[in-house]
Amino acid sequence: MMLEVDWRTNIIDYILNERLSANKTKAEHIVRRSKDYVLVRSKFYKRGSHLGVLMKCVSREEGKSFLEEIHEGN
Repeated sequence: MMLEVDWRTNIIDYILNERLSANKTKAEHIVRRSKDYVLVRSKFYKRGSHLGVLMKCVSREEGKSFLEEIHEGN
């Protein structure tokens, strides 16, 4: 069984500590992607395309939990 790493980890690590992968291609990818994200009071958000809208980024588990709750009608 393979454990999945949270997709947010590398971007948050770069934003907070400017740490990058030793792999040049991966490092460039992280730098490029990080420009679309921001941390506000330790919460991770993606910047919207306009009007300063911030969209909260959640882990896969949180997303599944939200969907289950919505579909249950609670």
